[in-house]
Amino acid sequence: MCPASRAPNYDVWSNAEPTIDVDVLMPNGILITVNVMKEITFFEIKELVHKIIFEEKCQKEPLFGALHDKQTYVFTYVDMSSSEQQELDDEEVRLCDVCPFLALLRLIEKKGDKAALQLDAQIGLLIGKNLKEFDSLKNPEVNDFRFKMRTYAEEVAQQREQKTWIEKMIYQFPIGIDFSRELPVYLKERLNKCSDIAIKLRFENSSLCQDLYIKYDSQPEEIIEIGLDTDPEAYGSANAYLLKLNGRLEYLLGNYQLIQYKPIREMIVNEETPYLVGVLISIDDEPIYSIPEMPRNRSQSVLSITGTTRRRNQVISSWTIERKLVIHIKSAQRIVNSDNTRVVIMCGLFHGGDPLCDHQMSSPITPNESGDGQWEEDIILDIKICDITRMARLCFSVVAIGNNSKKAKAKQTPISWANTTIFDFKNILKTGSITLSMWDFENVVEDTELELFNPLGTVVPNPNVDQTTCLTITFNKYSDGETQITFPSMSDLLKQTALNKSITDGIDENEVMDETPTHSRNTRHASKQFVEQIKEICDRDLLHKITEQERELLWFLREDCRNLLPHSLNKLLISFKWNNHKRVAQVLSFLQEWPKLVPEKALELLDYAYADCWVRKFAIECLKGITDEELSLYLLQLVQALKYESYMYCDLVHFLLERAYNNQRIGHSLFWLLRSEMHVPAVSVTFGLILEAYCRGAMDHMQILVRQTEALSKLKRVNEMIRDDKSKESRDKRIVLMQDIIGRKYYEESLLHIINPLNPIYKLGSIRINKCKFMDSKMKPLWLVFKNEDEDASDTYLIFKNGDDLRQDMLTLQMIRIMDKLWKDEGLDFRMNAYRCISTDHNVGLIEVVLNADTIANIQKEKAVSAIAAFKKESLLSWLKDHNPTEESINKSIEEFTLSCAGYCVATYILGVADRHNDNIMVTKNGQLFHIDFGHILGKFKEKFGIRRERVPFVLTNDFVYVITHGQKPERSDDFIRFQQYCEQAFMIIRKRGSFIISLFAMMLSTGIPELSSVKDLDYLRETLVLDLNEEQARNHFKSNAEEELEDIVELVVKDLDYLRETLVLDLNEEQARNHFKSKFTEALKKSWKTSLNWWAHSMAKDNKMAD
Repeated sequence: MCPASRAPNYDVWSNAEPTIDVDVLMPNGILITVNVMKEITFFEIKELVHKIIFEEKCQKEPLFGALHDKQTYVFTYVDMSSSEQQELDDEEVRLCDVCPFLALLRLIEKKGDKAALQLDAQIGLLIGKNLKEFDSLKNPEVNDFRFKMRTYAEEVAQQREQKTWIEKMIYQFPIGIDFSRELPVYLKERLNKCSDIAIKLRFENSSLCQDLYIKYDSQPEEIIEIGLDTDPEAYGSANAYLLKLNGRLEYLLGNYQLIQYKPIREMIVNEETPYLVGVLISIDDEPIYSIPEMPRNRSQSVLSITGTTRRRNQVISSWTIERKLVIHIKSAQRIVNSDNTRVVIMCGLFHGGDPLCDHQMSSPITPNESGDGQWEEDIILDIKICDITRMARLCFSVVAIGNNSKKAKAKQTPISWANTTIFDFKNILKTGSITLSMWDFENVVEDTELELFNPLGTVVPNPNVDQTTCLTITFNKYSDGETQITFPSMSDLLKQTALNKSITDGIDENEVMDETPTHSRNTRHASKQFVEQIKEICDRDLLHKITEQERELLWFLREDCRNLLPHSLNKLLISFKWNNHKRVAQVLSFLQEWPKLVPEKALELLDYAYADCWVRKFAIECLKGITDEELSLYLLQLVQALKYESYMYCDLVHFLLERAYNNQRIGHSLFWLLRSEMHVPAVSVTFGLILEAYCRGAMDHMQILVRQTEALSKLKRVNEMIRDDKSKESRDKRIVLMQDIIGRKYYEESLLHIINPLNPIYKLGSIRINKCKFMDSKMKPLWLVFKNEDEDASDTYLIFKNGDDLRQDMLTLQMIRIMDKLWKDEGLDFRMNAYRCISTDHNVGLIEVVLNADTIANIQKEKAVSAIAAFKKESLLSWLKDHNPTEESINKSIEEFTLSCAGYCVATYILGVADRHNDNIMVTKNGQLFHIDFGHILGKFKEKFGIRRERVPFVLTNDFVYVITHGQKPERSDDFIRFQQYCEQAFMIIRKRGSFIISLFAMMLSTGIPELSSVKDLDYLRETLVLDLNEEQARNHFKSNAEEELEDIVELVVKDLDYLRETLVLDLNEEQARNHFKSKFTEALKKSWKTSLNWWAHSMAKDNKMAD
C-alpha cells in the first residue's frame, strides 16, 4: 500500500460525476484512496477504511500495530472557504456537504470525547486492567479482536433496544423451565399423591397475604385470577400483574404450569411454601437498555476501492510447500543459570499435547555473566510445511545440561519455556524474526524429554519482559518476493479431499469387511464383530491408551463410526496423527457430515487434546442447543477451555459472549469467572478483552457489576484492618470495632441495595451491622448478614474470604452439582446441598452460609463430654430428635440423612476428598448431611510423620450408621440395606458417565490448582470409578464381604493398621467394577472406628465451637 500517484486536482468538486476519489491519511502515515459516492457519510467512509486496514491483509504495512479501534479516531479536513483545518464532530454529515479541499481527509486520535474516556476508565476499573494497556501493546491481533467485538457488542445492544419489555425481562430475570410435563419420581413422592400445592399469595397493592391451595398444573394467570377473586383490597385485571417469587429476583414469565418452573419444584422438594407476589406491570418503568454510539444504518453509497493504493499480496497455499520447517535460533538474554552449566535450546512442534515430529536440540553453549548466549544456528524439524496443521505450536525450552553429551537425559534441567503459533491470526505463515519472552518452569521435570516442553502452556509472551529470559528466533521464508503463504480454507480442504479419496490404511480390507455379497467393494462396511470392537474402544475413558492397531482400525472404519457410532468421533480424533495434510483434509471434510454430538461428548472436544479449530467449531455447533441451566453447570470448564485456544478470536469466545448477551445470569457468572483470573499474566490480556467486550454489550449489567466490585473492595479493606489489628483487645471488642467500621457512611452506602454477587437471584438490602462478625481462622473471614429487599423475606448470610484460594472448592462443589443432576436424571434425589462458592479476585471470594446447620464436632460436644464425644454414637440421633420431636418429623429427618449420606459417601469417594474430620461435615436440623472445605481432593490425603491420617475410602462412622438404622444394629436393619443399595445405585450411575467426569477434570488442568496440575492427577478418578470393570463387578467391589465385617464397626481394637492400597485390574467387566465398590463400602464400614479416632484427636487439639 503506497501513497497515491495521481496529480492533485484543485477543482475536484466542480465536475458532475456522482463519484469521487477520496484520499484518507491514516494515523500510521499510510495514504488510502477510496472511490465513493459524493453523498456518502463520514461514518461510512470510516467503516470502509477500517475494513480495508483490518480485512484486506494490510498487516505488513509500517506501524500497522499502532492502529487502534475506529472509535478512537476523528476526521479532520481543510475547509475550502476558510482555508483552516477543521475537526468533524458529526459523522452523519455527508461528504458533499463538507467538500474538503482536494478531497483529502486525515484521521487523528480523539482528544475531547469525555463520555468515551469516562466509559473506558469505568470499564478499566471494573475489569482490573486499564484499557490503555491494550492500546500500548500495538498488537494487530488485539486491535482486530477489539474491532470485531466492539462491532458485535453494538449490534447486540441495538437489537436489545428493539425487544419487547417481556423479552427484556427474560434477559434480565431468566427463570428455569422444565418443558417436559412428566414429573420425576422424587417430585411425585413429594406431592403426596395430591395435585394441590400450598402457596402464599400477596398483591403489592394489598396488605392481605393469602394461603391458597393451587393445582400444580395451574398457570400464572389462573393463579392471579384466583387471588384477585379472594382479595378485596387488590384491584385490576389478571393481565396487569406479574407473579414474582418473594425475596428473589425471579418472575413466573411465560404461560407454563406452576410445577414446570424449576424454583417452584425446588421449594416443593425442600418442603418450603412458595411465596408469590403479584407485581403490577409498569412498562414505563422498565429499565433502559442502551449504550452510547449505536451503530448507524449503512447506505449503499460505497462503490469501490481504487487500485492505486491497494497492493494485494500474492498468496499461495501452505500445502504446496514441500520443504521442511527451518527455525533459526539467534540468541537468548537473561538465562537464569545459577550452576554456570551449559545450556541448549530445545525445539518441538506440537498439535494439542502431541508432537508432530521429533524434537530437536541446539548446540550447547555457556552463557556469559549476564546470562546472554548467541547461537546463530538453524534447527531443521523433520516435517514438511505442507503437513503442518493450522493450530500447530512451536514450543521452545531453555535446558541446562550437565555434561558434553546432548543426550544426557538424567541431568537435563528445564529453565524456561515459550510457545508460539506457526500461522498468525490471519492464517498467514509467519516469517522474519521475533523475540519470545519466556516463562519459568515451576517444577523440575526429569521423566522424559517431551516433558521438557510445555505444549499446553500459553502462546502469550511473558509480560514481565525485563526480568525473564528472552529468546530471539527467525522463521525461514519459503516464498519469493512479497508472496504470502496461507493455510487452506475449508473450501480448499474439501477440494483436496476430492483429489485424494484413497489413502493406504494398513489393514487388510478383507479382514474387516462384511461378507454379505450385496455390499459393494467400494463401500466399507464393518462386520458385527468389528462394530462391537469399535464400541468397546470408544466406551473407554480418555486416559485409556489406544494401541496402534486400534488407531488404524478406527481410521479404516471411520465411515462406520460416523454412521453407526457417532459418539466415536472423540476417539477417532484422539487416535489420529495430525502430521499428514491429506489425512487432515479427509478428517475435516468428514467432520462436515458428522451427526451432532450430545453435549457431554461435545464438551470433551474443547479440552487440550483437540486443538484443531474446525473440530472446536464443530463442538460449539453441538453445544448451541444446550439450555442455559446446563451451560451454567459447565461454564467453569468452558472458561478454562479458553486457555487452550491459540488465538484471541475463536468460536468459543463468540459462543460464550452470545449466550451472556442473551441471559444476564450467564453474563454474571462469565464475568466473575474471567475477572477472578485477571491477575494471571498468561490470560490477563485475553480475559480482559473478553470482559471489555461483554461490558460494551451489556451496559445495564455493567452498572450492577460496578456496584458489586465496589462492595467487595470495601469488604476486603475491612478484612485487612481486622487482620492487621495487633492490639490485645478481646475478640468481642474487636467485633465491635469491625461493626463500627462497617457502620460508617463510606462503607455502609457501598453495601446497600446491591445484587448478591454470590447468587444474583437475591438483592441485598441494608446490612445488619449488629449480626456481623469475623471468624476465628487465620485469615479472619467476615460473617455478614444482609436484609432482603423484599419484606417478609429471609436474611442473606455470607462469608467473605480474603487470603484463601477458593477455586478448588468451586470445582468440587460444581462436580457435586453435576453428580446431583445425573442422579436426578435417573429419578434419584440424594438431597445434596452443594452450597454456593465464588472466587471474585486473587484469593478473594464469597461462600454461602447454610442456615440451621451445625458441624458434627459441635453436635458431639453438645451431647457428650468432650473427651469421649467422638466415640458416642448416640449423639447425632439424639440431636436430630431434639429438633424433630414428633415421630413423623424424626422419620423424615432420618430419611433426609440417609439419602444425603449416601450421596456424599459416593461423591467424596469418587472425587477423593481428603482431610475429612468432624469439623468439615455438617448436618441441618432437618437431617441433611453435607461436606464443606475441600482443600484436598483426588486422593491427596494428609500425612503426619509420614503416616497417612485417613485410612478409609469415605466417611461412614458408627454414629452415621446409628442414625440410618434408627438405633438398630446394621446387620439387622432393612434401612441399612436400603442405604447400601442407594450407595451402589449412586456409584453405578456416576460410573456410567466416568469418561465424562474425567474429561471435565481434564479441562481444568489449566487452572493452576495445585492438586490438579497434570494428567497423572486424573488417574485417581480412573481408580475410584474402576472403568475397566463391568457393572456387576464394580458394584460387588464396593460391597463384598460386608455381612462378615459389620461387627467391626463398633470395635475399638487397634488392628490392621496397614491400609490396603487398591490395585488397578485391567480389562475387567462391570461385575468386577461393582465388586470393587462393594469392597470399598465394606472397608469404610470396617475401619469407621479409625475415623472416630481421628475425630477424637482433632477435637482434643482444637476447640471448634464458634460463638454465634
